[in-house]
Amino acid sequence: MERIPDEKFIEAFEARSSDDAAIVMGTGEIADYVDCTRQAAHRRLEELDEKDKIRKWEISERSVAWQYPANRRLRRAE
Repeated sequence: MERIPDEKFIEAFEARSSDDAAIVMGTGEIADYVDCTRQAAHRRLEELDEKDKIRKWEISERSVAWQYPANRRLRRAE
């Protein structure tokens, strides 16, 4: 099976936003967008976190969220 490019994972975030605010998504949402399993998406998102392209937020012991871009502050909901 061919490896899904990093850009496809970043595209999942960009497709969800029309402004400069940071975007936070769950693994399942991203897996659906790139058409892969949650496990495969999680492994690739971990790699992108290590490359500082995205940021991992640990919500609980078994739950994480992913932020893109990694260096942008989150904006408060209005």
